[in-house]
Amino acid sequence: LHLMSLQRRRERYILIHIWKVDNDAAPLGNNTRFFTQGRLGRKAEYPSLNSDAEGAIKTKYFNSFAIKAVGLWNTLPKIVNTGDDLNQFKILLGKWLDRF
Repeated sequence: LHLMSLQRRRERYILIHIWKVDNDAAPLGNNTRFFTQGRLGRKAEYPSLNSDAEGAIKTKYFNSFAIKAVGLWNTLPKIVNTGDDLNQFKILLGKWLDRF
Protein backbone atom coordinates (compact mmCIF):
# COMPACT_ATOMS: atom_id res chain seq x y z
CA LEU A 1 0.00 0.00 0.00
CA HIS A 2 1.16 3.48 -0.84
CA LEU A 3 -0.44 5.56 1.93
CA MET A 4 0.77 8.70 3.67
CA SER A 5 0.92 8.84 7.45
CA LEU A 6 -1.77 10.75 9.30
CA GLN A 7 0.68 13.60 9.91
CA ARG A 8 1.56 13.90 6.21
CA ARG A 9 -2.12 13.82 5.23
CA ARG A 10 -2.86 16.59 7.73
CA GLU A 11 0.06 18.67 6.44
CA ARG A 12 -1.14 18.10 2.86
CA TYR A 13 -4.63 19.34 3.77
CA ILE A 14 -3.18 22.44 5.47
CA LEU A 15 -0.96 23.24 2.48
CA ILE A 16 -3.84 22.83 0.03
CA HIS A 17 -5.90 25.24 2.13
CA ILE A 18 -3.07 27.78 2.21
CA TRP A 19 -2.70 27.47 -1.58
CA LYS A 20 -6.41 28.30 -1.86
CA VAL A 21 -5.95 31.31 0.44
CA ASP A 22 -3.06 32.53 -1.72
CA ASN A 23 -5.19 32.18 -4.83
CA ASP A 24 -8.28 33.83 -3.27
CA ALA A 25 -10.31 30.61 -3.30
CA ALA A 26 -10.70 30.39 0.51
CA PRO A 27 -10.57 32.83 3.44
CA LEU A 28 -8.08 32.61 6.29
CA GLY A 29 -9.41 35.44 8.42
CA ASN A 30 -6.17 37.20 9.32
CA ASN A 31 -3.66 39.48 7.67
CA THR A 32 -1.45 36.83 6.09
CA ARG A 33 0.27 38.32 3.06
CA PHE A 34 1.95 36.41 0.26
CA PHE A 35 4.91 37.65 -1.76
CA THR A 36 7.27 36.25 -4.37
CA GLN A 37 10.99 35.84 -3.79
CA GLY A 38 12.87 35.12 -6.99
CA ARG A 39 14.85 32.07 -5.89
CA LEU A 40 12.37 30.74 -3.31
CA GLY A 41 9.03 31.24 -5.07
CA ARG A 42 5.85 32.21 -3.19
CA LYS A 43 6.29 32.80 0.53
CA ALA A 44 3.91 33.96 3.25
CA GLU A 45 4.44 36.52 5.95
CA TYR A 46 3.49 35.61 9.51
CA PRO A 47 0.57 37.58 10.98
CA SER A 48 1.78 40.14 13.51
CA LEU A 49 1.72 39.65 17.28
CA ASN A 50 1.86 42.37 19.88
CA SER A 51 5.20 41.87 21.65
CA ASP A 52 3.63 42.98 24.95
CA ALA A 53 1.07 40.15 24.89
CA GLU A 54 0.78 37.80 27.87
CA GLY A 55 2.37 34.37 27.77
CA ALA A 56 -0.94 32.51 27.36
CA ILE A 57 -1.83 34.65 24.35
CA LYS A 58 1.59 34.07 22.80
CA THR A 59 1.14 30.32 23.26
CA LYS A 60 -2.24 30.42 21.52
CA TYR A 61 -0.71 32.54 18.75
CA PHE A 62 2.14 30.11 18.09
CA ASN A 63 -0.25 27.13 18.17
CA SER A 64 -2.81 28.75 15.86
CA PHE A 65 -3.67 27.36 12.44
CA ALA A 66 -2.41 30.47 10.65
CA ILE A 67 1.07 30.29 12.17
CA LYS A 68 1.44 26.53 11.65
CA ALA A 69 0.14 26.82 8.08
CA VAL A 70 2.48 29.69 7.16
CA GLY A 71 5.42 27.76 8.61
CA LEU A 72 4.56 24.72 6.49
CA TRP A 73 3.99 26.85 3.38
CA ASN A 74 7.36 28.52 3.72
CA THR A 75 9.11 25.12 3.70
CA LEU A 76 7.84 24.29 0.21
CA PRO A 77 10.32 24.49 -2.66
CA LYS A 78 9.70 26.90 -5.53
CA ILE A 79 8.66 24.18 -7.97
CA VAL A 80 5.77 23.22 -5.67
CA ASN A 81 4.51 26.55 -4.35
CA THR A 82 4.36 28.35 -7.69
CA GLY A 83 1.78 26.02 -9.27
CA ASP A 84 -1.04 27.94 -10.99
CA ASP A 85 -3.62 25.17 -11.00
CA LEU A 86 -4.97 23.38 -7.91
CA ASN A 87 -4.67 19.92 -9.48
CA GLN A 88 -1.11 20.64 -10.59
CA PHE A 89 -0.30 21.86 -7.07
CA LYS A 90 -1.76 18.69 -5.52
CA ILE A 91 0.32 16.47 -7.81
CA LEU A 92 3.55 18.37 -7.11
CA LEU A 93 2.79 18.47 -3.39
CA GLY A 94 2.12 14.72 -3.31
CA LYS A 95 5.42 13.99 -5.04
CA TRP A 96 7.27 16.29 -2.64
CA LEU A 97 5.62 14.78 0.45
CA ASP A 98 6.36 11.23 -0.75
CA ARG A 99 10.04 11.94 -0.21
CA PHE A 100 9.51 11.96 3.57
